[in-house]
Amino acid sequence: MEKYVKKTEYKDVAGKEVEYALEKAKFNALYGMSVTNNIKDEVIFDNETGWKEVSLTNDEILNKLKYERKQGFLSFAWGVWVTAHARNNLLENVIKLDDHVIYCDTDSIKVINKGFNLDIINDYNKQVEEKIKKASEDLKIPIEKFKPKDKKGRERMLGIFEHDADYKEFITQGAKKYAYTDKKYGEIHITCSGVPKERCKSLEKFNWI
Repeated sequence: MEKYVKKTEYKDVAGKEVEYALEKAKFNALYGMSVTNNIKDEVIFDNETGWKEVSLTNDEILNKLKYERKQGFLSFAWGVWVTAHARNNLLENVIKLDDHVIYCDTDSIKVINKGFNLDIINDYNKQVEEKIKKASEDLKIPIEKFKPKDKKGRERMLGIFEHDADYKEFITQGAKKYAYTDKKYGEIHITCSGVPKERCKSLEKFNWI
């Protein structure tokens, strides 16, 4: 919760770019550490013969499982069930919105405004807020840590859907690969896994090469 609070406070704050990146990395790592699979086949590379994959034997797998059981400090189930619940919540809303959905990802849904029923999202957000309130009370964690304020003083509640932007144009080639022009200013924005968002400044026209 502390990492989420810090990440939210530093986001888009001039002079805090490094601090934001560090807090975001630590926040994401908490999940990543719980779902890291260390039991994998070996890959051996040789400059002359190239690379080859060597499958683990059953005995080697059992030995690695025993080692992980002793060394592990987080539960693999945490990451698995967090992912399962998140995916279930996303798909339930995708099904309800149906024909209006043009794109969805881990934690987002892009919809066509025409005929879009905003009550579906509002009802879902209300349920999330009620669950967070109960969790706050049961775990005795201050509710403010679930909804820290950003640089503009706006509360950022965990788990709810928020309005991102109004798009004039939208194009995608799949998950984490899309671009759009915002309706208000006409500026091009991109989201592409591994590509910094500021690289969109080099785009001269709105299409895929």
